[in-house]
Amino acid sequence: MLKYALGIIVGALMVVYGYVRIYKNREALAELPLQKYEKMEFSSSIIPWLIGLAAFSVFCLYVSLKENNDALTAVSIAILVDCVVEYVVARKLMVFYYNNDRCILEGKQVLYRNIKSCGRRSRLPLSKGLVSLYSGEVKKVYPQAIPVINAHLNQ
Repeated sequence: MLKYALGIIVGALMVVYGYVRIYKNREALAELPLQKYEKMEFSSSIIPWLIGLAAFSVFCLYVSLKENNDALTAVSIAILVDCVVEYVVARKLMVFYYNNDRCILEGKQVLYRNIKSCGRRSRLPLSKGLVSLYSGEVKKVYPQAIPVINAHLNQ
């Protein structure tokens, strides 16, 4: 058990980090009138990637235990724990709130008329899109929300 301590410690840190992310998001959204918004969830888009990564880490864990490779075992445990943590975090954080006047980006209400442009920065499957505001700020958004924002910009 002691020889797998690094994987367990890294896994525990990932659990704490995931909890902190969820807590900060919940705190930011607590002040907003969410009942006035429609809600889109995007966690289903990341689940196949997490399942693949978890399956790979279980395979690596099997190989490492068979070969008695402590370093690979520790890394496999950390990756497996991270997959579980990211699944829980995705269910809570991969959400987009919007209505006809505004949307919520990074915990703040943004009027559509304050948005200069919205688009993808990369064609990679899990990369976020960028929303540029007239104030010069740039906010990140999930790629599935880009068509919704652009539809409201073109009205």
